[in-house]
Amino acid sequence: MQEGEQNYNNTKGLDKGFFIYLFIFVLIVIVAWVTVFDTTPEDNKFRQLFSTEEIENDEAAELRAHVRENLLIMNKMLLIESPTRLEQEEFLRLSTETLAAAEEAVSINPENSKNWEVLSELYIVLSMTGIEGAAERAVSAREKAESLKVPSNI
Repeated sequence: MQEGEQNYNNTKGLDKGFFIYLFIFVLIVIVAWVTVFDTTPEDNKFRQLFSTEEIENDEAAELRAHVRENLLIMNKMLLIESPTRLEQEEFLRLSTETLAAAEEAVSINPENSKNWEVLSELYIVLSMTGIEGAAERAVSAREKAESLKVPSNI
């Protein structure tokens, strides 16, 4: 065999290996695509997890988002070792505003467990400040949220 023929045979072998790897890669991509974006919604767990239908039909979603934003700020404020008078007043203002928003979310849709969950989260934060009865209210709201949750097959 001559030198030119040997180089041709080596290249041919590499091309075959490359196409095998390419075929396997394409096959994996297709299987992943079909698994994630299956057209039957009852079998598509991924689509169910990230469905926007519930958000679009939920009037209290904005209120819950507002409550969670305020809870983040309130949690940061709780980390201050010696809060100033101004910081204490801001925490009190945020607490009042957040409680009103959480209670409004519950009143809009008392059958939505997420509304009760944010109310419970707020009471947990308030209990850390020593507010009497906040811990009991947190437990009560969490129990209500759990009782409203629909069992999931996911």
